[in-house]
Formats: sequence, structure tokens, C-alpha cells
Amino acid sequence: MVTFVNIKVSKGTTNPDEMDRMMKATKELIIKVLGSSAVTNYFIIDELNPDGWGFDGISMTERNKMEQ
Repeated sequence: MVTFVNIKVSKGTTNPDEMDRMMKATKELIIKVLGSSAVTNYFIIDELNPDGWGFDGISMTERNKMEQ
């Protein structure tokens, strides 16, 4: 079995070590749920520009400003 996992994060919020840990933890979850038959796991971590995405009509850039 092959799995493909796409993780999206805001650009600049996650360092390479955190991305590595996300991939390892996700692989462990896949094996826990699907068993060891999930032998090949592909991971893509997309770093999204915070101006280009958001929720409830507010971009992540604006949300970050509101939280400061």
C-alpha cells in the first residue's frame, strides 16, 4: 500500500525539525490505523503565504495582526 499525505502550514511558522517530526508522527499514525501494510508513505508539506489563505473571510495575515 502507498499513502500520500499533504500537510499545509503558514509560511514561516514551522522549522525543518518540526516538519520532520510532523512527518514521523504522521507515519506512525498511518501504521497504527492501516497496519504495517502501508509500506510507502509520501509526504508533502506546503508552506502557504498567509496573505493567500484564511477562514471566516479573514486572511491569516490579518488574523496574526489581531492576535498581537
